[in-house]
Amino acid sequence: MQALTKLWWTLGTFSPENIFGTANSTKYFDIEAELGPLLSQNASIITKSSPQFSGATLRWQDYHSPDIGVVVEVATEIDVQETIKYANQREIPFLAKSGGHGGIDSLARVHDGLEIWMRKINSIEVSSDGQTANIGGGVKSKDITDALWPLKKQTVTGFCECTGTVAPLLGGGHGILQGLHGLLADNLLSARLVLANGTAITVSSESHTPYPAFSGHSNPSIDRE
Repeated sequence: MQALTKLWWTLGTFSPENIFGTANSTKYFDIEAELGPLLSQNASIITKSSPQFSGATLRWQDYHSPDIGVVVEVATEIDVQETIKYANQREIPFLAKSGGHGGIDSLARVHDGLEIWMRKINSIEVSSDGQTANIGGGVKSKDITDALWPLKKQTVTGFCECTGTVAPLLGGGHGILQGLHGLLADNLLSARLVLANGTAITVSSESHTPYPAFSGHSNPSIDRE
């Protein structure tokens, strides 16, 4: 499982007129004491006893949903790294969630897993020349539209405004504006990627071999969000 924490995106101009894993039994030990001190101030750990748990694990459909035992609501790239390292040390299966719209059968193979909730990594920073934007890995389609519209900018997003950005991108990314600007994957310039071992790297078409795997060339049978 890999987690995309940041994307560089190309923008167009408009006018107003036109690795998870599986486990038989996961014991979370004292996750708040062990992992908590390694996380940023805005991150949080949501257990099954928390009233926030149902909302944090909510998906657009129940069919073949993953079985989640605990949620780590990350807020920074380092949070993602530390969470993955912790999960690996404890042999806990983990799954990154952005929009929660993944509907692949193999998601059901995650048992008592750790969910890495990306929602707080939702910054959108437009460059000074207005040609690119830095988009967080937890950003949803509507977030992008709302941020760019006042600037008279636009870019391709998924058809549904409630989906995340990363998952549609991995499959190419069809959207209403693809006739003008291509697919989501066509607009990706580079990304920050946290690997399954917790290492963070920058990838692009020129800098690293994993780039094709998340720029529209991914196998749709692979779990991802």
